[in-house]
Amino acid sequence: MLDVPVAELLVGVCDTWASPILERSQLLKLTKTVVAVRQKSRQESIRRMAQTMHDQLVAIMPELANVVPWPAIGRPRRLSELGAAAQRGLTEEIFIDRGEWSMWDNDEYRSGYVST
Repeated sequence: MLDVPVAELLVGVCDTWASPILERSQLLKLTKTVVAVRQKSRQESIRRMAQTMHDQLVAIMPELANVVPWPAIGRPRRLSELGAAAQRGLTEEIFIDRGEWSMWDNDEYRSGYVST
């Protein structure tokens, strides 16, 4: 007879690493919200409570000490939306050869042999 709890046998291999990552992600999101509440609140009691929550979160995960709040401008982008960098695109100019030397122009480099 195995002396192992059934719950440990039922946990999948992916669950063993996904759970800690998920927990860290959730703590980070919660901390961002707490910091935003602390900064934006006009009531001293709410700011104190947010500071207490922040201190408790940092006690659980010290890496959260310097977390910044959620961005205050605009709205969050949906997963289906592209960011500004993707919308800018590339110009043809970056593909024009300006006669500059490139390591890919060197036959020795392409062959895998480079003399020193």
